[in-house]
Amino acid sequence: MAIRLALFVDEFTSYKHWHNALLQGGLIEPPLVSNKPDELIAAERLIISSQRPLSATLSLFSQHQISTVVEQRIAANKPTLLVGAAVHAALAGGGQFDWLGLGVLPGVLTRFQAQHNDVGERVKAPHLGWNALVSLPPHPLWAGISEGAFAYFAHQYYVDQIPPAAQLARVHHGIYFPAVFYQQSLCAVQFRPEISARTGVQFLENFLRWRP
Repeated sequence: MAIRLALFVDEFTSYKHWHNALLQGGLIEPPLVSNKPDELIAAERLIISSQRPLSATLSLFSQHQISTVVEQRIAANKPTLLVGAAVHAALAGGGQFDWLGLGVLPGVLTRFQAQHNDVGERVKAPHLGWNALVSLPPHPLWAGISEGAFAYFAHQYYVDQIPPAAQLARVHHGIYFPAVFYQQSLCAVQFRPEISARTGVQFLENFLRWRP
């Protein structure tokens, strides 16, 4: 039987939130929760979400051969969504963080610095809570999401230096940085779609229809 959507999550990620958001987004049957590489590769679509620290996420990925899974899905042009620390683990790594990631996404991992915003309010790190999104040029993954829509963020690091053409939306937290970007059949999101109410549901609905 064909697997329409597989879900690979860590122990800090709520299956209930993902299940509910995906069903609201139009998924007909519940996602297959799996850590088996063959099932993750075979699925028509795959969501990989981790809220573990980066080093623990990389260990989890190594344990379940996620690098091979992602590489084979890219080769087959299969839609794959990366969320949370899974996005950071997909970078090349190196630099001041001295770690080796999967190297399948562009960008540089950067830590939020405490500073003040345009109206003098102190910007706290980590980036935690609801924030307004700035939409970029139209894309099927961003259809139906209005300018200024709110999404929920929870992260200490962010991905910077993404080519403008690869960005779908940005957000401001002391500085502007990409909230959603993609490369080939991979889409990376720095907010939490499963707990971002209508914005998250619409985004997931778009992902379920996306054909890279």
